[in-house]
Amino acid sequence: MAPTKNKESNLEVEWKKAFRKIFFLGLDEDDDDKEPPTPPNVLMEVVSARGLTSIPGVDPSCLIRVGNKEVHRTNTIWNDPDPIWTVKTKSLCLLWVPKDDNDDEEQCSVVVEVNHGNQCIGIVTIPFKEVLSKTGDREEFPIRFKPGRKKKKDEEEKDLGTLALRFRKPVSDDYQFFQHDHKHGEPHQSKKKAGAADIDFKRVRGPSASLFTSKRGKDGKLQYKTQPEADPRRVEETTWLTEDQLKEEALKPSTKWTEAGYGEMGIVYVEIIGCDNLVNMDVGLNNFTDSFAAIICEDNMVRTTVNYDCLNPRWMPWSDRAFSFKIGHPSSLIFLGVFDYDALGNHDPIGRVVINTSNFQSNTSYLLQYRLHNDIYNADDRGTIAVRLRVEWKSESDAVNKTLTLPPRYLINVETEKTLDVIRYLCRGPVNVSVASLDSVKLYAKELMEYGSVICYVIDVMIGVWLWRGRTNVPILGNIWCPMHSVFVFTAAVLAIEFPLMIPTIVFYSVAWILLAIGYNSSIHPDPWQRCKSVGELNMVRLTGRSIHGPIHIEPNVGVEEAVALKKLDKVKAARVKSFLLDLMKVGLKVRKIYKKADVANIAITTEESTSWSILGNSLYYVHLMLYSMVTILNTFRNFANWKGYGAYSLSMQFVFMGTIFLVFPMQYVLLWTARVVVWVLLGPWMKVIDIMYIHPIYRTRDELKVDPEFHGTNLESILASDSIQKMVRNDRLAGEDAIKLKDMREHQFGKLSFRVPAVDTQSKPNIPLPSSTAQPYLGTKGDTTKGFVDVDNATWCCISGQNLTGTMVMHHLAATHTTESTDVSQ
Repeated sequence: MAPTKNKESNLEVEWKKAFRKIFFLGLDEDDDDKEPPTPPNVLMEVVSARGLTSIPGVDPSCLIRVGNKEVHRTNTIWNDPDPIWTVKTKSLCLLWVPKDDNDDEEQCSVVVEVNHGNQCIGIVTIPFKEVLSKTGDREEFPIRFKPGRKKKKDEEEKDLGTLALRFRKPVSDDYQFFQHDHKHGEPHQSKKKAGAADIDFKRVRGPSASLFTSKRGKDGKLQYKTQPEADPRRVEETTWLTEDQLKEEALKPSTKWTEAGYGEMGIVYVEIIGCDNLVNMDVGLNNFTDSFAAIICEDNMVRTTVNYDCLNPRWMPWSDRAFSFKIGHPSSLIFLGVFDYDALGNHDPIGRVVINTSNFQSNTSYLLQYRLHNDIYNADDRGTIAVRLRVEWKSESDAVNKTLTLPPRYLINVETEKTLDVIRYLCRGPVNVSVASLDSVKLYAKELMEYGSVICYVIDVMIGVWLWRGRTNVPILGNIWCPMHSVFVFTAAVLAIEFPLMIPTIVFYSVAWILLAIGYNSSIHPDPWQRCKSVGELNMVRLTGRSIHGPIHIEPNVGVEEAVALKKLDKVKAARVKSFLLDLMKVGLKVRKIYKKADVANIAITTEESTSWSILGNSLYYVHLMLYSMVTILNTFRNFANWKGYGAYSLSMQFVFMGTIFLVFPMQYVLLWTARVVVWVLLGPWMKVIDIMYIHPIYRTRDELKVDPEFHGTNLESILASDSIQKMVRNDRLAGEDAIKLKDMREHQFGKLSFRVPAVDTQSKPNIPLPSSTAQPYLGTKGDTTKGFVDVDNATWCCISGQNLTGTMVMHHLAATHTTESTDVSQ
């Protein structure tokens, strides 16, 4: 958050004290009777240099002087004629540049001396007036020989290269970025984080010092001591609670919220209510799991408080359990995991869940129950977690339209390897599938086996379409014979044969039809937690800006019996196809065996060599690569086909649009006009002009070859010297320069270790809420004690900034701010 005016004035006073010893007055901190200089008025960045080739193996560094006073030195970059300085190599410094000029050019200039060790390569001189007028743009200055340098005998004028610099007036955030120190204003790390922002666990409340965590109340019921503490507003009433009271208290609206992120697309409210039947990760008598939950959304990571020695923890409304994420893209995922806290070693992962918010309705409070899993293919019971969730879009139509664009790349930087392991587990699970190992190969093999059942199910559907077995439910007539898909396939095939030029239209419409059919079946699934938003609803949102459905109401265990029966039927269909294919293969092998016995040519007359293959051999890498490629392709199709996000809807509409385009503009006209463009553009007499201007310098004529038959090369490298290529090279260099500076600035502000947050859920099985989950309309009234009402007036808010850095020179992250009074704990 921006500092107040009073804080800024105090900061200026501190800078006056800090710079007494640096600048011209040479004052000590104790000289209070003397007037100190004004704070630094110029922020300077040594960006990069290019073409420092006058010295082989150059190790460049820069020395900055204001007048004749040295004020800053960058670090040395070893053996690089094109160095890039970043915050890690001291590229930034604050200067006090006087406004008065005199006749001495060197005394009235900022001088940057480029050195190789103790040897001066050259200097760049910028007058004070020019420095004070800069606004932060990157400018390249030619490096000149230092005045008074003795020229060597027979020395020619050399191109010493260029030096890129930035200057601008500092703002209050720039002063805060530098430490209040008298060592040239070097940058510092941010302050320790607290509460939900303490993802490095530097400030963790320990277990209760009391020997007793449970007791019998006056009514004889067993009571437990509330963790981490009692409600500050009701200490006596909430210090000891029964199990039922703990569950009831945990469902009340949260009074302490943490706001994270900076996105403007919408807000996702998440409250961690509690867990049940967690796996005990600790050993010893009366030593149980010390659980906490961690959440990642975009480039924000938060955590709850730690509940000690409890397998059924409940997080209270006044603890760090409630988070509001300001998201920037509608397809952003929520990665949620539960861990066993360990002060010394790594935190032991218990289980994780990936929540896709795309199919949740606005103005609806969801109380979701998820089964925690460590390996999605292993059905071991690791407990469940209860989460209260609500999604609010700023504009639902903008959210749907935003899905047509790719989500941005989100990175999270942390300081310790311990926290990085938590992030890795949250985002990808216990196995790093991108590295060739036995675990990753086994995981891919399991995933391919799962796809085998899916393929068998698809074959069964295709057989039903082929044999015109389609049926549909009609409200009055019931389940009747209505082979719509068979009619579509037959019509499309007939049109493709009779009108071949319509094949592009038919292909686009066919893909759209398949996706829309899958989406329709998903939208009417008997289990409400496996449904997706219908195409009609999404179209209405795009057209009118609001959904045709209001807040929804879902009771526990709705549609459970129908969903179980449908799942059983799908398994039977897949098993039937699998059995049919296996029987067909057996018959084929028997026929082949009979044929081989009757064929004299197949009688072996040589000794066969025994071979063996081990997965532990050198082929493991290639096995992993093959499986990785197959699974990646299948996952891509799955992410579009399962309609668990907006991607399938966007792709369907694009295919409908392309099919319509080819319907309006038939293929024969497209081919005809393409041929016309090729002929008129590439075969006309004007190609002679193209030859004279572009082709002839690199490809000589036959007559020229008769005169000089030797081949002198194509001279294609001359293209590299063209203005367009040089401009592209410069732009690429600037982009790389900005990327390196951003990387080092992120490491400096947030931590040296980083991880990229996945944009899509890579699990083959999406996490589906348990049937006991509920949904209720969110009315936003204070009487909504069980529906996740957010009492803005009485709740305590703290804000955590995301890790998206903006600007140049001193980059700043966009702070999360709340309308009510809040505390920024991100610094």
